[in-house]
Amino acid sequence: MTLVLSTLGIETAAESPSRETSLLLLQANKRIHKTPVTQATIKNLYTKGTIWQVFIVLIDNLKERIVPTLTFVRRYFPFFNMKHALQIIEDDQILKICVALLIGAILGLEREYKRKAAGMRTMTLICLSSAIFTILSAELGYPNSPDRVASNILTGVGFIGAGVIFKNDFTIDGITTAASIWIAAALGMAIGMSQYVLAVGGLAGALIVLILMEFSEKSIAEINDKRYYTIYFHEEKFPQVDVEHILSSFGLKYKRMLIVRKEDQIEVNYTVRGNRSKMEQLDEFLLQNKHISQFQVQLNPL
Repeated sequence: MTLVLSTLGIETAAESPSRETSLLLLQANKRIHKTPVTQATIKNLYTKGTIWQVFIVLIDNLKERIVPTLTFVRRYFPFFNMKHALQIIEDDQILKICVALLIGAILGLEREYKRKAAGMRTMTLICLSSAIFTILSAELGYPNSPDRVASNILTGVGFIGAGVIFKNDFTIDGITTAASIWIAAALGMAIGMSQYVLAVGGLAGALIVLILMEFSEKSIAEINDKRYYTIYFHEEKFPQVDVEHILSSFGLKYKRMLIVRKEDQIEVNYTVRGNRSKMEQLDEFLLQNKHISQFQVQLNPL
């Protein structure tokens, strides 16, 4: 109290304020309820011994400032009422489409940044179309079969997802993008059914998996990476046993996948697992070895 009053330029009284009965305090509160807050008013109240009146005047002044502001906000900005906003979105199908566009674009932004086959436009269109089909399914199938159209969304999304999966000689790429298409359709269906909390939660979970878990995959790959080696050499100059002995000497685990003889040259394919730094040392050794006529390395895509 001393700190507050000294800030206002009021000297603290030497004697403690007098004790009044509760009835007199109540009557005094009513009398000063409309008292304007000035330094003179507060000093007058304090010197009379009514120290509690100072707080009452300050609090009443705050009420007079805050309550009209809140009333203005609620009157002219009704969207500050979250329940009101959700009810408007639930009743308005155009707003559902806008939400589907936004969530699909956010999900597709991550795929677009990594330059995947299905980027921002693809994810946005899938989320939007799933929301529209879900809305139409509820309208057309009511009341007997509201899920008749929506149930076929999964079939169509499955075909799209299969189109972004690519199989190389020993690796498969695009599975994560296909799963992203699947979750984009699920989020669109949730929006179409007005399940906004579920849609936002699903979007947050998908972004955590796509962004944060990638760092975990890279950390694991540093310890235990996987690569595919195709090595060409002449049997007379460099026997196959020596190749496998080199792989073992670097502390790498290997599995022979294919061996082919082309005239006097031998082609051997190995699946190699182990520490990434050891694999880089193996690459350097194969580059420097004159008995290796050719070799290829295929990385395991994340």
